[in-house]
Amino acid sequence: MKVDPGHEIERLYGLEYSEKHELTVRFTGILLGNLLLVAYFEEPGLWAWSVAYLTVHFSYFMFLRRARRAARTAHLHVGTVLFLCIMVAYLWVPVFLVAQATIATVAMGLSLVGALLVYLVRRADTMPLMVLGQVTVVGIMGAVAMYEVLRAVDRPLEKLGIVVAGTAFMGYFALALYVSRQRRFEAHEAAVRGLQAQKLSAVGQLAGGVAHDFNNNLTAIMGNIELALVVSDAAERDNCLHEALLASRQAAHTVRQLLLYARKEHPDLQVVAVTDLVGQLGALTRRLIPASVDTTFCPGAPGVRVRCDKSQVLTALINLVTNSIDAMESGGRIAVGTEVIEVTKPAGLCDGGQIGTGPFVAISVSDTGPGIPRDILDRIFEPFFTTKPVGKGTGLGLSMVSGVARSLGGGVDVTTSPEGTSVAIFLPVHVPPPGPAAPETPSGDRP
Repeated sequence: MKVDPGHEIERLYGLEYSEKHELTVRFTGILLGNLLLVAYFEEPGLWAWSVAYLTVHFSYFMFLRRARRAARTAHLHVGTVLFLCIMVAYLWVPVFLVAQATIATVAMGLSLVGALLVYLVRRADTMPLMVLGQVTVVGIMGAVAMYEVLRAVDRPLEKLGIVVAGTAFMGYFALALYVSRQRRFEAHEAAVRGLQAQKLSAVGQLAGGVAHDFNNNLTAIMGNIELALVVSDAAERDNCLHEALLASRQAAHTVRQLLLYARKEHPDLQVVAVTDLVGQLGALTRRLIPASVDTTFCPGAPGVRVRCDKSQVLTALINLVTNSIDAMESGGRIAVGTEVIEVTKPAGLCDGGQIGTGPFVAISVSDTGPGIPRDILDRIFEPFFTTKPVGKGTGLGLSMVSGVARSLGGGVDVTTSPEGTSVAIFLPVHVPPPGPAAPETPSGDRP
């Protein structure tokens, strides 16, 4: 596995310094341990241990902080050397304690060594130089400790036992590091494969969703053109052709919406009357709604305006209407309505957005379908999430609706039950800036 320098430097920094409480306990333990060491052996010179350990650790910390800004492969090698120096500084005391060859000092030394070994296995380093260096440092320091212990032992059989036990210890330690390294490789490869599968699934879902959006517009275009070919009334024919033209423009807007979703195009903001939005939504979806579904479009009070990209909001509303149609396979009712709400304090919405204070208009699409299951309600705003088959579901789905609303300072709220679902797009009401004040008429007598 190729190691990314930036990612590895971040990992090394996180391993050592991300847990503030553990860091405090570790350094406090070093200082208290050194204090006990000086008191036990009555040797003030032993303070050099904590000074050396903390100095190397500080150098390692400063190096990683600088390397995080622009990590390179050379930084990994320097970081490896510094970490191995920390290991040497730390292991000096356990080796010193074991070399004293008393029950108390050997127990303390082995406990400190065990703590380090558990930490090294948990790190699961993958760089060959780092793993080899860890095994080498532990091996050399272990050999020094073993040599000091062997000097204090007279019986050959005891010496043989110590050598065999020490060799087995080093072998299993090296094996543990190797297995830990391999498992991290396998976990990384599994994560990469999972991410690739998610990407392929997202691409497939996006393709199906785009096809579904275009199919909505093509259905409206074809339906109106076919109707225009059979009607005899000129006014009705013109109306059908006009609606087909609107649907074709909406198809072009779908492409713009995809570009916007990919951050390739800026929205065309303009002040639009909410009544116009609801009216055009009815015209664009009239041919999409089956006869088994009753529809009601209530544009609300005139004069309510919003500042938005008209095509974006219409695309979002069409998505909501088609979702409602798909949710009612055996028929039902769809109601599109608006309501002006005065928000007195910031409020969170289902899509994760938060609206501020002031007047908002809620454009809602309600249906009498079976409702949204509770177990997926938290996921409906995830990009490409759908419960519909490929080619049927809207690939951009409610995430697009939410993105449009939130980019305008609003959001999306959902109310659902077994009797139906209502999805409301909240948009800030456009309040025109005050015009120039009319000149005041002076009081008093006129000339």
